[in-house]
Amino acid sequence: PSERWNRSQDSHLCGPSRLSARVPAAGPQRHRQWFATAASSSSQSMSLPQDSADDRSFKIFNTLTRWSRNLWDFSRPHTLIGTVLSIASIAAMTIRELHGPGANLPFHRTLQLLAGPLLVTLIPSILFNVYIVGLNQIFDRELDTINKPYLPIPARNISLEDAWKICLFCLVTGLTIAFSSPFSSRYCIITFLASIALGTVYSAPPLRLKRSALLASICILSVRGLLVNLGFYLHLKTSLLQACAKSLTGPLLSPLSLYAASFFVIYGILIALMKDIPDIRGDKYYHIRTFAVRVGARRLFSSCVQAICALFIFGAVALSNIDRSSVRLRRRERKQPVLNQIVLFALRC
Repeated sequence: PSERWNRSQDSHLCGPSRLSARVPAAGPQRHRQWFATAASSSSQSMSLPQDSADDRSFKIFNTLTRWSRNLWDFSRPHTLIGTVLSIASIAAMTIRELHGPGANLPFHRTLQLLAGPLLVTLIPSILFNVYIVGLNQIFDRELDTINKPYLPIPARNISLEDAWKICLFCLVTGLTIAFSSPFSSRYCIITFLASIALGTVYSAPPLRLKRSALLASICILSVRGLLVNLGFYLHLKTSLLQACAKSLTGPLLSPLSLYAASFFVIYGILIALMKDIPDIRGDKYYHIRTFAVRVGARRLFSSCVQAICALFIFGAVALSNIDRSSVRLRRRERKQPVLNQIVLFALRC
C-alpha cells in the first residue's frame, strides 16, 4: 500500500486536529512509531504531578525532621536522660527492698503492679523537665547568645512564641496526668508541685534565684537530691504496698533511701558549681556573680573534680556497709520464725 498523507484534510486543520490528521494512511510500521511517540509524551506529561507529590512529601518529611531535632535540642537531652535514669534507679531500689526473701508475690507480678505508678512518675517528670529547661532558655536567651549560641532560641530555630507554647503544653499536660491518674499519690503530687515551683523561681523574674550562686545551688540540690529521691521513693513504695495489700511494718524511709538522698545532695551541690563554668563569659558580661566568676574557672573545676572523686570513693564504702547490714538484717528475720517455734515448743513442754 502507498504511504500518502491525507493532504486534502491537512490544508484546513490546525493544532491537535492537524497533528491527528497527519497519521499515515497506511503502513503498520508508521502506526507503531506514531503511537510509541504519543505514549512517551503522555507518560512524561503524567509524571509531573507525581514528581510534585514526591517533592511535597519530601518537604513535609524535612519539616518534621527539623522540628523534631529542634524540639530534642530544646528539651536539653542530658537532663532528660538523668531524669529517666534516676527514676529507674529509684524503682529498682524499691523493688529490691520490698521483694525480699519473704515476699509472697512473684517478681513479674511485682513489676506489673509497679508499672502504673512508675509511668505516672516518669511521663509527667519528663514533661515538667522540658517545662523547666525551656523556661530557663526563654529567660536566658540574651545570655545564651554568648554562652550557648547553638541552642534553638538564640540560633532562631525555634521562635520565642513557639517556646512558650511548648512550655505551657508540657506544664498543662503533666499536671493533667498527675492529678487525673488513679495511680497518683500525695507524695508524687507534692514532689511535682515543689519541683515546678523551684524550677520556675530559679529562672523567672522577679526572684530569679540563679543570679545568686548559693540560692541556685540550694534550688538544684533540693530538686535533684531531696525531692526526686525521697518523694518518688515514697510514692513507689506506698503504691506497691497498697497494691500488694500489705501494711508498713518498718520505717517509712529505709537506710538505702536516706543514703541515696544524702549522696545526691552533695553531688547536686558539686554539679551546681560546675555547670556555671562554661557560662563564665556571659555571666561576666551581664554581671552575674556565680562561683565560677568569683573563684575562677580553672580553680573551681579542679576542686570540684577532686570532691567528686572523693564522694564516689566514700559513697562506695558507705554503700557496701549498708548492703552488709541489710543482709544481716534479712538473715535475722529468716531465723526469727525458727526461734519462735523453739520457744513455743519449750513452753508446751
